[in-house]
Amino acid sequence: MRESGRPPVVCVHGAGAGGWEWSLWARVLATRGVAVLAPDLRPAAGGLAATRFEHYAAQVVAWCGGAGE
Repeated sequence: MRESGRPPVVCVHGAGAGGWEWSLWARVLATRGVAVLAPDLRPAAGGLAATRFEHYAAQVVAWCGGAGE
């Protein structure tokens, strides 16, 4: 994912939102040769009531691993 030699940027959205929040910045950074990862956080299998910070943190760690950094 490092086409420009620059590390990708991983953007994490806030509660009640999604990766789409970062679409403007993804375009801005793309014009500068920076790749952006901004997937949607997913609740745990048990639903939102069962979801904890750790579920979300694990997803972000996985995204970063997939970014090659």
